[in-house]
Amino acid sequence: MPYLLVSTVIRLGSGPTMIGDVDTTTEEIASAVDAELKQELGHAVPEWTSPHPPGKVLNILEKLGWHVQSTAGVGQTLVWTLYKE
Repeated sequence: MPYLLVSTVIRLGSGPTMIGDVDTTTEEIASAVDAELKQELGHAVPEWTSPHPPGKVLNILEKLGWHVQSTAGVGQTLVWTLYKE
């Protein structure tokens, strides 16, 4: 599991921030960013959601050894791909 996706809706830059999914997000990651597993209406799978803005989440993940590999805008969503050695 060396890759992790972090995303947010652009107009909600102050949070919430989504971190990975049920298969890639560990309890260590979820606890560090105060994330809860939520099932949004209309979404096929639940996702880990942190109340913190993306900048804070990315800073916390960096302290855990994750590094941003790339960033992309997808419609109204901003997505970061993180990698851990």
